[in-house]
Amino acid sequence: MTVPKDKTYPAIATNDAWQKKKSFKDKAKSATKTGLGAKLTAAEKAWKLIEWDKLDAKKLAATKSISVAKQNVQAATTALAKVTTAKNLVHAAHAEAVKAAANAALSSTAMTAAGAIRDALATAEANLGKANVNDFQQIVDDLEDAEAKAAIKPVIDISVTFKGQEIVTGKIGSWDSKAGQLTITSGFKWEVETDYLSVLGKEVRVSATYAGDRAHFSNNMKVATAGAKNATFKS
Repeated sequence: MTVPKDKTYPAIATNDAWQKKKSFKDKAKSATKTGLGAKLTAAEKAWKLIEWDKLDAKKLAATKSISVAKQNVQAATTALAKVTTAKNLVHAAHAEAVKAAANAALSSTAMTAAGAIRDALATAEANLGKANVNDFQQIVDDLEDAEAKAAIKPVIDISVTFKGQEIVTGKIGSWDSKAGQLTITSGFKWEVETDYLSVLGKEVRVSATYAGDRAHFSNNMKVATAGAKNATFKS
């Protein structure tokens, strides 16, 4: 979940609503100066600054661009900071409402109202706690994963030459265009006897055929890893 189902600030927890529940004596006596009103005002003001649209991944999930998806993560992260600010202020108002609900110097009507505000703010704080950017990051991860998979193409009939001499052959391999790496996965064979370490980092010519459309693959690469039964080549 990126945003809570209920994104509204509780009407019962506004300063205006609270003041209407206080009697003249509640407002006049020093023992009933709770400070709740100011905290309710601050909480409501911070809540109104939350940019919910930037936190709703469902409205932005249609993008197929990784760069746009990453921009959405950043925008959502910035918006989430405002949620955190509001949550902290709602928490402070809730703490004050707890005190007011137990303040026997207040009228029973005001104490009951403070109790209702306390409960409403507890729910509101819990709702704010549900906001996150996880869905946005998942969109980025999914797009990057799809791009990585699309970049890998199967190749067959692999031949690797060094200074014009064929040194390695393979039946099946994979070409990762994003990583610029070709790996032989089946039928690996050294065609010449060699000290494997001696060819590391050396430039070779790798030729193969794309398994899908039978197009020719040819690329100058360097030996990235080499062993008796495997090797990888990197652009």
